[in-house]
Amino acid sequence: MRSCSLLTSRYWLLIAQCGIGVAALGAMSLPPPAVGKMLLVPLTPAATIALAPLAVERDARLIQAGPLPGSLIVSADGAAIIGPLFRHGILAFAAPPAGCLAATEIRA
Repeated sequence: MRSCSLLTSRYWLLIAQCGIGVAALGAMSLPPPAVGKMLLVPLTPAATIALAPLAVERDARLIQAGPLPGSLIVSADGAAIIGPLFRHGILAFAAPPAGCLAATEIRA
């Protein structure tokens, strides 16, 4: 006989995995623009440290901190920035207007 708590914990694990899958599919549906505002998300602690210097080095204009820890909203040429940042463990997505771009711009 199985305990009720075991079934409940497995149920919630399945729900969490489905939620992560849906979120990943949603993120993949937001490809970065060729030119414009994008959300840069570091995947490692080293990528978090390197994010701002790498973006500025590739002529990105910092707009504000992103909604995820260590992320940034920038305005940049996607072709010039996406490849080099990806090699450093940084992903680029289209910056959704709601929630990401409401604050004032960072003055560099």
